[in-house]
Amino acid sequence: MEYLFNAYGEENKNRISISMVYSPPFSEEKIAKIATLWDDLWLPKDIFFSFNYCQRDISPAQMNFSRIDYSVLNWATKNYIEAFRLGIRPHPLAAQFIEKKLALIHQRFIFHKEIQSTWLNACCFPASRKIFFSVDGTMYLCERVGSAPDIGNVRSGLNIEKIERLFLREYRDQSEAQCSSCWCSRLCDICYVHSYYNWAFDARYKKYHCEIQKHINEIYLCLYCRLWEIKPGGLDYLLNMKIT
Repeated sequence: MEYLFNAYGEENKNRISISMVYSPPFSEEKIAKIATLWDDLWLPKDIFFSFNYCQRDISPAQMNFSRIDYSVLNWATKNYIEAFRLGIRPHPLAAQFIEKKLALIHQRFIFHKEIQSTWLNACCFPASRKIFFSVDGTMYLCERVGSAPDIGNVRSGLNIEKIERLFLREYRDQSEAQCSSCWCSRLCDICYVHSYYNWAFDARYKKYHCEIQKHINEIYLCLYCRLWEIKPGGLDYLLNMKIT
């Protein structure tokens, strides 16, 4: 990897990104150790990277809120608050977990009257930015989708009718009653993988992950308010962040 970075030179931050997967056992101590190791690496500090949990399917029978891990978010929140108090940049791992969500809150639309509509709350527009190919040529939304339906194959291409029917119309129709009255709908970035089980939309499965989304967004909203109390206007730099 070092040879690759050297080959691109100053352009490596624009051409190379790193994707890291966080796997069990989970703990804040483990995240702190990873952060220390990151500081000791020779990697450029301004390289783009993503740091996410290992995604795995769980059956409806295994759904249990007590098993949800928040160690990364807890560690990142503490690191971000400490850095904010000192007026310095947080650790890159903390920034990666915290800043995009804070930017979404800070850049939110402010309406002067009640709005009767909201957008589709999945985190991406299907088949527009990413496609995952299995070894047999079947195409899926991305590498995370688990048991969500396929969207075509390498021989016949994308099945546009199927994408529109399953991931737009059916997803909307199955979600509308719950999402239209949810306080979290405009902050929600739930993934399609959290709505499909056994290759079909599962309302119970989505509702379970919706409750997790609500809890996570409560944490971010509390953090946002706390940072404003520490330093009003201190988050205005997030207005310049481009969110994709």
